[in-house]
Amino acid sequence: MTGLSGISGAVVKRKGGKRFNVHWRCRLFMADKKIHEAVITSVFDKGFGLLFLQAVPVDTVMNVEFGLSFNDKPVKIRFKGAVGYCLIRSDNTGADLDLLTTNISSTDKHTINNVLQALGEANGFK
Repeated sequence: MTGLSGISGAVVKRKGGKRFNVHWRCRLFMADKKIHEAVITSVFDKGFGLLFLQAVPVDTVMNVEFGLSFNDKPVKIRFKGAVGYCLIRSDNTGADLDLLTTNISSTDKHTINNVLQALGEANGFK
């Protein structure tokens, strides 16, 4: 998927390989010291796709926290990421962001890798 850069008008390609659609509510912590709500809409090997209420400049650093149930256990994931892609939705419902993971604990990374493997092996994705 591609989008246009608001500054140069150049085509910007999204990074990451195979994406899996999800719907996980999350909290974003940015430089303004406020907690922002967002939804993780996809997960891929290099990071996460988010739906956020506003556009955010590329390279903006965010801390993200979200919970999910994996193997019937609640898990809280925390990571730091940088915006690698931002596209404002034409229906005025926010912006699609790709947040590329820059710092994540080895335990959380292992959990995400297990989630990716489980999603890849699910019947709906074959």
